[in-house]
Amino acid sequence: MIKAVIDIGTNSIKCVIAEVEEGLMTILRDINRVTRLGAELASNGSIGTEAMQRNIHALKEIQDICTDLQVENAVC
Repeated sequence: MIKAVIDIGTNSIKCVIAEVEEGLMTILRDINRVTRLGAELASNGSIGTEAMQRNIHALKEIQDICTDLQVENAVC
């Protein structure tokens, strides 16, 4: 089974995609995108539009990769 784990943080989105068989794990992709989601958070108390767009773009890229690799289960 191919699985993905996605971590959305204030500075980056990370994703590891792995094939898991009989307790053994083989990493297929290790993705790290710096998206700076929290860039405007300290100055105005909210997530800015550009930061949201950067994160949406990165998540769509990860979604495409997961589709290409036939990920069966993703956890975010």
